Amino acid sequence: MKPQYIESQTASGETYYVRRDRLGDLAKVDVVVFDCDGVLLDVRESYCRAVAKTTSILVETMTGFRVPEELYDPGLNRAYKRTGGFNNDWALTYAFIMRTLADLPEGVLESLREVAGVALRSGTLLERLKHLRENPVDAEVPLETMHEELTRFSEELDSAGWETVDRLLLDRVGPEIRDVLGYPGGVGEGLVATVFEEIFSGAELFERNFGIEAIYGAEGPGLIEKETVIINEDTIGRLTGLLGGARMGIASSSPAATAMHALGESISTICEDARVWHETVDEAQAREGVTGLHKPHPFSLLRASEPFQPYERVLYVGDTMADRLMTRNAGEPRFLFAGVHGNVHGPDEARDDFMSSGSDIVAPSVNDLPEILERARGMRK
Repeated sequence: MKPQYIESQTASGETYYVRRDRLGDLAKVDVVVFDCDGVLLDVRESYCRAVAKTTSILVETMTGFRVPEELYDPGLNRAYKRTGGFNNDWALTYAFIMRTLADLPEGVLESLREVAGVALRSGTLLERLKHLRENPVDAEVPLETMHEELTRFSEELDSAGWETVDRLLLDRVGPEIRDVLGYPGGVGEGLVATVFEEIFSGAELFERNFGIEAIYGAEGPGLIEKETVIINEDTIGRLTGLLGGARMGIASSSPAATAMHALGESISTICEDARVWHETVDEAQAREGVTGLHKPHPFSLLRASEPFQPYERVLYVGDTMADRLMTRNAGEPRFLFAGVHGNVHGPDEARDDFMSSGSDIVAPSVNDLPEILERARGMRK
């Protein structure tokens, strides 16, 4: 049975939805945990473009054929993210590259596997990239059908993300090509993550944040400089009052250094022990000798909430289906979910997806939450 929603408007006229059967739980919220991109930061002009640019660069590096960045448009971005498996933009970039290469003729792929195999024997990522650049396989990507094929491929994917990409495409594309791309390796470990973060950050900020030399040669400021902060001081202040203190955390797939560069002082009151970033999860996986703790696994949400024990209800605020699934995967009613859709590509579709999946709150912006929570408390008095 589908949940019933109460439709209301904020004082500023924004429409939001609250599940009628969760009003009592929402009135008890005493911890709020935020995703970063699309919630605290507007990344529509940064991350989506970084995915497209990195994909285009690495496909051209390997094939000698320039694929227009516009091919990997916001519609494709949304189609993949709504599966719940591509909250991480490195994973999305990897999926786009692998599916693009999968349409090359077998003879071309065989040549590319040989080039990739030699590149893998190079000592450093820079030498690996240099070998690929100097030995493109001279192929042509079928642009007239590629967008349709990429869209169709998204329908085969699920919350397992890049693992499903490998299951579906690895036999066709080849492990040598996967290995030369180096995903799921992080910055300094794989080409996908390293080139992506250099383009996103710009070479100067990249070297400062990650402590390694840039390998691609990006010029000028990175796309990160196009990001703007969404959450405002009034929201932080009102939430602090509602929660009985600064009982707020962050559970994000972003690297800490780049996120903090963009956020600046806007989250200075958020407890540092309750901030969980991409590398926080990587470190936990290495320490425990396990994999699979990234979203939609609930590890980051549970970890960000931990400093506030005991708590009654935790509200996680996200902008993707991976965020929704993570809250559900936490496996207990103390964790609630607010889906915000006003700063994503395809906001109407995102709103509908959040409601179809039973989100507890569906609203345009994180800045609507204080008023929504205040009203929930008033309605239960």
